[in-house]
Amino acid sequence: MTWHQEQQLVVLSLWRDNVCAGTFRLSADEVPDLIALLRQGLDEAYAAARRRVERLDQPSEAG
Repeated sequence: MTWHQEQQLVVLSLWRDNVCAGTFRLSADEVPDLIALLRQGLDEAYAAARRRVERLDQPSEAG
């Protein structure tokens, strides 16, 4: 990610191994929405993982 303050622009680089496969320009006023979307995805992933662990920690009713 590269911040271009003078242009109020963020450039996100998409990497595949050590090769830049593409770039994406995002205006500075769109960055909070991207951050919120990333945060929501992480929150949902952590909650799902927590539920899986809780199920594994519960004793089996069959046993």
